[in-house]
Amino acid sequence: MAYLDEWTSPNTNTRIRRDRTEQTLGFLVVRDRWALTSDADARTLLLQLVRSLFPQDEEGRDFLLARGRAVESYALFEQSLASLYAGLMGILPAYAGITFFRISNARSRLAILERLLEKRHGATYDIFWTSISGKLQALADERNRIVHWTSVAEIGLHGGGQQPTRLSTLAPPNIWDRTVNTPKIVIEDLFDFILKCDYYSRLINLFWLLTSGEMERLQTHNPEVIATWREIFQKQVVYPPPSTHPLYRKPVAG
Repeated sequence: MAYLDEWTSPNTNTRIRRDRTEQTLGFLVVRDRWALTSDADARTLLLQLVRSLFPQDEEGRDFLLARGRAVESYALFEQSLASLYAGLMGILPAYAGITFFRISNARSRLAILERLLEKRHGATYDIFWTSISGKLQALADERNRIVHWTSVAEIGLHGGGQQPTRLSTLAPPNIWDRTVNTPKIVIEDLFDFILKCDYYSRLINLFWLLTSGEMERLQTHNPEVIATWREIFQKQVVYPPPSTHPLYRKPVAG
């Protein structure tokens, strides 16, 4: 990794030398201080410094991008669970979030939602919730691996090629204790996780709309829509969903 002793600002086209004295970079303070005169220069330089920490090859950058999108997808899924929690509690999301996001254990969250669902709706949705809760726990476990496992670049012959190539993976944190059976996460696993989060997030959103009564208010002139979702939420959850499911995503060309 190259370290800069001087830097040319693209904003003012002036050359700036590194100044190791204590000073503030506009809105930022960094360890190696630079004599920057504007917030724009500070942002531009910090962006360049951060980019130097990213993989320089396309495969590595795509993997890092997919990992970031996977984490964001789970965060959006958590928002869907929080909405369901607020609906079952019968309180505003702003109030529900105070307690919901203090519960960091996914298993505890799901157990609380299950009990609230029973209190509100009895056994009406038992089949649906029993089938989905295990899948949501597995999703949380997978999220933890994506967040906490370590990036490992494997160099070798991949995909039947004749030349060594790099394969970005995630491996358990103790990378020094690896065997041929050590599990790993590749980019296809990240793609699958992103799609699962997207599906379950939208499914929980619809479940919240139905159980909270919002769907009836929004679909006052379309009782068939409500009947369709009532039927869906009294059956087992199947993933991936069949092509006939209302939430099935059709592949986009190109």
